[in-house]
Amino acid sequence: MAGIQIDGVNNKIDFDDDLDTSISANTDDTLVIEAGGVNIASITAGEFAINEGSADIDFRVESNGNANMLFVDGGNDRVAIGTTNVSSGAPLIISSGFAKTDTTSRSVFSIQTSDASAQGQLKVMNIGGASAADRKWQFQTSENGVANAGQLEFQVDGGSVQMGTTGGGHFFLNSANTVFNEGSTDTDFRVESNGNTHMLFVDGGNNHVNIGQAADSEHTLNVAGNGFFTTADNTDTLTLECTDADANSGPVLCLHRNSGSPADGDLIGRIDFSGESDLGSEQNYAVIKTFADDVSHGTENGQFSLFTRVAGSEIDRMTCGSAATVFNDGSADLDFRVETNGAAHALFVDGGNDVVMFGGTGSGSGTTTARSVMYSSGHIYQFVATNSTTDIQRFYNADTGNEIGSIEGASSSTAFRTTSDYRLKENVDYDWDATTRLKQLKPARFNWIVDDTNTPVDGFLAHEVSSVVPEAVVGEKDAVDDDDKIIPQGIDQSKLVPLMVKTIQELEARIEALEG
Repeated sequence: MAGIQIDGVNNKIDFDDDLDTSISANTDDTLVIEAGGVNIASITAGEFAINEGSADIDFRVESNGNANMLFVDGGNDRVAIGTTNVSSGAPLIISSGFAKTDTTSRSVFSIQTSDASAQGQLKVMNIGGASAADRKWQFQTSENGVANAGQLEFQVDGGSVQMGTTGGGHFFLNSANTVFNEGSTDTDFRVESNGNTHMLFVDGGNNHVNIGQAADSEHTLNVAGNGFFTTADNTDTLTLECTDADANSGPVLCLHRNSGSPADGDLIGRIDFSGESDLGSEQNYAVIKTFADDVSHGTENGQFSLFTRVAGSEIDRMTCGSAATVFNDGSADLDFRVETNGAAHALFVDGGNDVVMFGGTGSGSGTTTARSVMYSSGHIYQFVATNSTTDIQRFYNADTGNEIGSIEGASSSTAFRTTSDYRLKENVDYDWDATTRLKQLKPARFNWIVDDTNTPVDGFLAHEVSSVVPEAVVGEKDAVDDDDKIIPQGIDQSKLVPLMVKTIQELEARIEALEG
């Protein structure tokens, strides 16, 4: 055949006297294709080798739509798929030839298996390196001339994984930590849910964590929507800790109602203490509520109320308002009790019987505690002692601290005692005219205006007595209060007894003189 020469000695076929371009079989079971003296391909029973002699020649495979579907750069020791651009320096370059004309996602690189019991795997291994820090694998991206715009790194030293961009915001993973934004850059972290684009949002620039909402510039933790904590541990379920060492306030729990139209009576916040009944229904066993009584700027008033469940109903146990602090607001059959170190009923309000007692409980003969006072319907009506000789009430001078009198109970009577000790007196005079002064008193008969029966009684008019025995009268004549109500004068008629005794003594002396 013209242009073809067969060398039977060397088992070679040459072309057009081009002796360095041939097909030969110079050894057993080996076929060699040469061009320009370079081993282009070598075929044996066990191997198909391209560029057997490692010459600076390229290898290229075309597909229907790509002239460089597979490209081996022999001079630079690089392999490319879909391109001849090997300038990046990587030993393997994969380029997608897809033109992006729609939103369809296309894989550039894919590993698949048809074995139902196996998984597709991509294994990257680095064997050797100058140091442990050098033994790592990196996956990098570049865009518009910006190198390493995104990077995924597997570090042998310490067994870590890092993912990030040139701007920071790295994801870091090793045996001890999982860290987002390793390096503390101004990078946000956001997790979306089906219906919320900021289900979890970390504002990297402002050091805030937000749940259910975008950034909040004021608070470290911000939650939008309802919150629910579930725990099987009943010790320190939720703790607010302040590490500030100064005298300022410690941890503050604020229930803030941010209303665009605040009004008097608004419920500002509440805390419910709930549990289950024996039938499994959820009940509020105690509730704390706060209200805005008055929202006028500068005169704001607030109210605090504590409720508990009693006999299946929510009862107001204590209310602290702008005008008063009220226990048992709503008038339920509930008792109120204050203990001291030695008395279990130092103050006791019997809610069912409308009785107030000091130092004891019960009524009438059923009272068991000493020094019990019963107050009902505006009147103190009972003093009770544990035995017949106990002092019920003692009175003291506020300035000197001296006892000035008492009310004492005996076995069947009550004694009213005023202090008369000589050690408390001075300028004692036994020579004075009692008869003349007694004759100035004007005993009268009258009836009380408030007594509808008009029953006449004997007595004195206080202002008339004051001119004779002023120490027996309390108050001023014609005194009224700011509402023009009468402030009545009073008489301690026991103060008249010495005057009467002295008068009797004087009269007795006159009688004895006349009889003598």
